[in-house]
Amino acid sequence: MIVAFTDISKAGNRYQISADEWIEETGLKRSAPVEASLALNRQGDQRVAVQGSLRTGVELDCDRCLAGY
Repeated sequence: MIVAFTDISKAGNRYQISADEWIEETGLKRSAPVEASLALNRQGDQRVAVQGSLRTGVELDCDRCLAGY
């Protein structure tokens, strides 16, 4: 998702994101839905503060035995 600086209101913007296409590019196997929330707040004329959280589950492989966990 791309947000232009000029599209961020003085009161700030909030977003709820559940798109998970990007996780495939990381090489991780998703095991739970992606839930993200972001808040963009202007900090003057050239800066933006970003706060948020990301929640999901991923399946990893053990380095020793290669079993998934």
